[in-house]
Amino acid sequence: MDRDTALRLDGMAAGIIGQLDGLAFYMKQNLPAAAYQSNVKPIAHALAELFEFRQGLYGVFPDILPRELDPARCAI
Repeated sequence: MDRDTALRLDGMAAGIIGQLDGLAFYMKQNLPAAAYQSNVKPIAHALAELFEFRQGLYGVFPDILPRELDPARCAI
């Protein structure tokens, strides 16, 4: 894989993460607590897999790590 492909994949994964986060937020606002707890688990697993996927991209192309995810480059 080349760097441009990795950047594109990372951006697409970030968009999916945003959508899943919105889905979980909507569920939290609109489902009873018990229903939310049982239905949010697959979303949490999907998020975890996407984060792991992105970490793999950063391992190969560390320069594509977004500034907000890099503690060395974040302002405190």
